[in-house]
Amino acid sequence: MNQPRLCSCGRPARHQRTKCNTCRSKIYGHPLLRLYRNLKASAKRRHKEFSLDRDAFVRWIVQNGYAIFHGRYKKRLHIDRIDPRRGYVWGNVQVIPCSANCRKRWTDEREAA
Repeated sequence: MNQPRLCSCGRPARHQRTKCNTCRSKIYGHPLLRLYRNLKASAKRRHKEFSLDRDAFVRWIVQNGYAIFHGRYKKRLHIDRIDPRRGYVWGNVQVIPCSANCRKRWTDEREAA
């Protein structure tokens, strides 16, 4: 029978994982890190460049209020790329209200047509 892998903390890691559940919850369970991972996964899915540092990103979203006021409603905040042709890199991202982001998307689509 296969021996379970051991996590760096010494506890067993199950299901072919390298981390135990306790360490995984410390790493992946934090809400601000979840925002980072979701944005990074979205960029990868859409084949966009993503070079934002995790720790700097977390400090930036806390400073801009995105950490508290993100969402899909009119006055909630979105992370927007200033130049849609470039990816998520420092200097090309900004925090704007949802309404402004939608308005920007509509004007970009009209200009493209």
